Amino acid sequence: MVLIIGNLVTFFRKILIYHSLENKNDRNVVVQKLGVNPFFLNDYINAAKNYNLDKCVNTISIIREFDLRSKGGRGGSTANGELLRELVYKILHN
Repeated sequence: MVLIIGNLVTFFRKILIYHSLENKNDRNVVVQKLGVNPFFLNDYINAAKNYNLDKCVNTISIIREFDLRSKGGRGGSTANGELLRELVYKILHN
């Protein structure tokens, strides 16, 4: 669960960085700022179309909440599989 949450946060942070870029037309600059392989750039561009700035911030907040819950915070003892299903649902229906 920790690895999944870490990867999700990294992914959505890069989408936030993409939204903050002034010049999104220069692919080389975008690749450099995001720190990704140019092959995956279109994945981030498509994700940025689906997740605007507000949705990204809200999604990272949701991920942080589930990170805390997975570590036993807030008095929860839900199995990781259930938490992951709920997390995916909330991200997709954000």
